[in-house]
Amino acid sequence: MPDHPIALPAGQQELVVSPGSAFVVDGVQLAGPLATQLRTATSVPAQTGAWRADHRDVTVQPAEASRVLVVPESINPGWTARTGDGSLLNPVTVNGWQQGWVVPAGISGPITLRFSSNTLYRAGLIGGLALLPLLVLLALLPVRRQRPPDDAARPWRPGPAVAGVAVFSVGAVISGVAGIIVVGVAFGLRYLLRRREKLCDAVAIGVSSGGLILAGAVLSQNPWRSVDGYVGHAWGVQLLALASVAMVAASAATEFHPGDQEFPSGEGSRSSRPDRRSPKLRRQQAPPSASATADQQL
Repeated sequence: MPDHPIALPAGQQELVVSPGSAFVVDGVQLAGPLATQLRTATSVPAQTGAWRADHRDVTVQPAEASRVLVVPESINPGWTARTGDGSLLNPVTVNGWQQGWVVPAGISGPITLRFSSNTLYRAGLIGGLALLPLLVLLALLPVRRQRPPDDAARPWRPGPAVAGVAVFSVGAVISGVAGIIVVGVAFGLRYLLRRREKLCDAVAIGVSSGGLILAGAVLSQNPWRSVDGYVGHAWGVQLLALASVAMVAASAATEFHPGDQEFPSGEGSRSSRPDRRSPKLRRQQAPPSASATADQQL
């Protein structure tokens, strides 16, 4: 990259670096006209005490100007720094990645660095392990009394009009007119294949899974930030993802069976064909009476 001044217009600017496939950019340094007059800040080693993974003690000496306490580790918002009287120090990022806190002028004495989220995390782990023996005991205890079986749950199934309006509304919210068109195509495919159940299910699975797989493949082959813009905003990627969502929604809102003449959804969709597994009653002929048998013999 040539080392020469770049003229920037007024207002907020965004810097995007595209080094190509052979390199990876991990940082950019910008210098203004007065950069050569700036002096590097002097660093003084701080006195450290306890230094654990989630708790650290540092002692600083008094100074007339504000300073920055720097820990050469990646910045993490979970870390907090407090002075001896409990005052919270303001966190800053040093050199683009290091954790730091602003120490006001005149502050001296111990400073405590604490990662508070670690306490809750470890409490959850210990609590889960403590409850594990109780769970095993409850699983091994015999059941004293059999509970009578409950009635089977009857899920609420809206009618075809309600389901269709809901799915088309979702498509409109996601992509506007394009979403409505794609949802309509998904409904049309399922309606055309309503008499071929296996093919209908195969198309639904292929479109719903294949769209997201192809969209993810395109995203994986392009950088997150590029001079040409984010590839996820391209119409092709958006269309693939939208087709997957539309097919899943259309499959959930419709239910077809071989021989169906309508576009059913909800209760009553199985009433158009008989259930072959249902028991049937057949009328049996009564055996001939004894008197009739005797007459035939005579």
